[in-house]
Amino acid sequence: MNASVPTTVNITNIENVLGVFPNYITENNDIQIYDPNKIANYITVYNMEGKIVLRQDVKNNINVKNNLAKGNYIVQIVSDTYIKNCRLIVK
Repeated sequence: MNASVPTTVNITNIENVLGVFPNYITENNDIQIYDPNKIANYITVYNMEGKIVLRQDVKNNINVKNNLAKGNYIVQIVSDTYIKNCRLIVK
């Protein structure tokens, strides 16, 4: 049986691999996922109370429709090999 080897990224370069932009965004503007290596599987957006307010698959799709109210959020970007949390401000 041939097992596929997952794509790995040097964790010291994680800031250059995954991210959210623009940051800040205004209400109803799309959230863009910076993922040049196309390794992200999905994102989860949490409000400041820790509740999930959005979850979306992002494999090969960098635009996430924004239905978020004004405020601060944490966007968790998940790949097969790691998780990155980014702060997002909606104005």
